[in-house]
Amino acid sequence: MTEIRKNRLPLLPHLAEAERKAVDTHQIPVTSLIAMATGGDDSESFGPLRRGQKSKRLLLIRMTLEAIAATPGSMTPLPSAHSALRLLSRAQRKSESDFDRVLMHPSTGVWAGHVLGRLRGTRSCSTPLWIEVGYVHTLATAAAIRTGIGFATCVPVSDGGRLHFPSLGTLFLPAHEADDVGAYTATVHWAGRGTGRVAIVSPRGARASLPDPHISHSSGMANWRPIPQIRVTHGSHTLELALDDVDSYASFEIGREPVVLDDHSTNHWQSLADQAWEILVRIQPDLSDSLARAMFSIVPLVPSVEGEPYSVTSPESFGSAMMELPRDATSLAVSLIHEFQHVKLGALLDLISLTHEESGAFHYAPWRLDPRPISGLLQGAYAYFGIVSFWREYSPRAYADDVFRARFGYARWRRSTLAVLDDLLASDGLTDLGIWFTTNMRKTLHRWCEEVIPLQEEADAALISQDHQSMWRLRNSEPARPDVELLSEHWLRGPLSTRPGTKSSTIRRDVLPRERAVRSELVRIRWEDPRRYEWLRRQPEPLGAAPGDLALLDGDSRTALRKFQEQIRHRPDASSPWVGLGLAAKACGNLNSAAGLLNQPELVRAVYLQLVEHSRRVDPLAVAGWINSGHVGEDAEGVSPPQT
Repeated sequence: MTEIRKNRLPLLPHLAEAERKAVDTHQIPVTSLIAMATGGDDSESFGPLRRGQKSKRLLLIRMTLEAIAATPGSMTPLPSAHSALRLLSRAQRKSESDFDRVLMHPSTGVWAGHVLGRLRGTRSCSTPLWIEVGYVHTLATAAAIRTGIGFATCVPVSDGGRLHFPSLGTLFLPAHEADDVGAYTATVHWAGRGTGRVAIVSPRGARASLPDPHISHSSGMANWRPIPQIRVTHGSHTLELALDDVDSYASFEIGREPVVLDDHSTNHWQSLADQAWEILVRIQPDLSDSLARAMFSIVPLVPSVEGEPYSVTSPESFGSAMMELPRDATSLAVSLIHEFQHVKLGALLDLISLTHEESGAFHYAPWRLDPRPISGLLQGAYAYFGIVSFWREYSPRAYADDVFRARFGYARWRRSTLAVLDDLLASDGLTDLGIWFTTNMRKTLHRWCEEVIPLQEEADAALISQDHQSMWRLRNSEPARPDVELLSEHWLRGPLSTRPGTKSSTIRRDVLPRERAVRSELVRIRWEDPRRYEWLRRQPEPLGAAPGDLALLDGDSRTALRKFQEQIRHRPDASSPWVGLGLAAKACGNLNSAAGLLNQPELVRAVYLQLVEHSRRVDPLAVAGWINSGHVGEDAEGVSPPQT
C-alpha cells in the first residue's frame, strides 16, 4: 500500500493521469460564448463544459479522499480509502465511459461536497461519520459493477438495511440484520461480467443479491429496485432522465427530500415528459438536443398544487434538478428549460468569472421574494432569458389551450428580464467578460421587446410586474425610524407643511411577513386557465382574493380604490392593500399618490401607522401624495425605481 505523506493521498497511476489531463487549461470557443449569450445554438459548448465538470468532479473527489486520509479513524470499521481508490482506478481503466456514469452521477458531487464539509468542520449531520465517509466504497462498488470487473469489498449499510448504489438502484436487506445502532458493514463480492448476480453478505450471514446489469434478460428481484427512468423520443431526439428518488445524496437542499415514487407516479412523470418533450422538440430542436446532453436526472418532490412548480439546481449536482411534478406538460417544459439554463451557466462559471460580489449590495429580481446578490441575479436573468426564448418560439405554434398563456408568458418576462439586465450593467458587480456577456443578452432581449404583443397581455404583464416589485419593496425595505417620526410630526402641523427630506430606506430581507401574491396568481390563472379564473371570481375565498383585487382586475378601478381604502382602515398593518391601492390610484389617474404608494410603499405605510397611533383619521392617498410630492429621487439602495 502506498504510504500517505503529509496527509496527501496519492492517486494511482491511471487516475493520476486522468486528473492531469482533466485539469489542463479548459477553453471555451468564442462562438460558443456568443451562442450562449444570444440564445443561439450552443450545442458546441457542451463538450468543453462537460470536460470542465469532469475536472471539477475529479478534483473534488481528490480533495475528499485527502481529507479522509487526514482524519485518522474516520473509515473504521471499513477498509481504508486506498482500497476504494484502487477499485475506482481499476474500473476507470476497464471502461472510462462506464466509470464516468458513476463519477458524473449528480449525487456523487453532492456526497463529496457534503463529506468534505463535515471533515473541514463547515457542515454537520447526525449520521455517523464513518457511514458517510465510507460511502466512497459504495461509489467504488457501483463503478466496478458498471464496468463489469470482479471485486470483493465492504460497504456501510444504514437506514434499516437500505443499500443504494448510485446510478444503479437500491437493495433492501433484511431489516433485522441491522445492529442496535441501525448501521453495519456488509461484504459485496462479484466475479465479474457474465458470472451471475452480485452477492451481498451481512455480518450475521444473511445473503442478498442484485442482478447482473450487463445481462439484458437478468431477472429482477423483490428486494432490488432499479432507479426509475424516463425515456422519451420524438423523431431523432431522445431524452433520458433518472428519477433519483431514493439516493441519500440526491437532495441538495436542506428541508426538501425526494418523494419515493410508485408505479402510478412514475407513469405520470413519463406521460408529462413525453408531452413536454414533444413541445420542446417541435419548437426548439437544437435546444432540446443540448438539454438532453446536459440533464441526467430529476429529484422528484411533492407534486405542485398551486402556483409555479418549484425547482432548483446546485453547482455540486451537475445535470440534476430537484423538481415538483408540474400540473401540465407546458409547465414541465418551462421547468426543464429553466433548470437547464442554470446548469449550463453554472458549468460556465466554473471555468470563467462573470461577476465579483459588490459589498453589501442587494438587488431586486422579479422572480424572487428576497433581495439577491449580483451572482444570483445573473443566474436568474440567464434562466429567464431561456424562458423568454421558449415563450417567444411557442406563442405562434402553441396548441389552442396554450395560445393566450404563451403570449402572456412572453409579455410577462421579456421586459422584466430586460430590466434586470439593465440593473446588472449599471452595477459594479460584473467583470469585463460579464459586461460583454450581459450586453449580448440585452441586445437580444431588447430586440424581442420591440415585437408587438396584444395590448391586454401587455397590460396584465405590466400590472403583475408593478405589483410584484412594489410588494417586494414593501416587504424588504425599512425606512429609518427618525424619518418616519419626522414626517409624522410635519404632517400633524397641518396640510400646508412642507415635506422634509429623508434618507433612503435600507434593504433588508423580510422586514414584513411574506403574503400570498394573490393578484399575481389571479392574473396568471386568467391566462393559463380561464375557466378556473371565472370560478375563482365567484369563489375567491380559496385563493384569499379581496374585493379590491377582483374589482381591479375587472377594470373597475374606482370600486377597487374604495375597497382597498376600507381594507387599510380595518387592517393597516397588512401589506397587499397598500400596493393594491397604488395600482388602483394609478388606474384612476391619481399619479401623484400612486407614485408614493408604488415607489415608496414602506415609507407611506410606516408614516400612516405612526399617524394612526396618534388617533388621527387620515387618508392614505393624501399621505402618499404628500410624501411623493417632496420626493427628490431617494430610492431604496440597490433597487431600480419601478416603471410607472
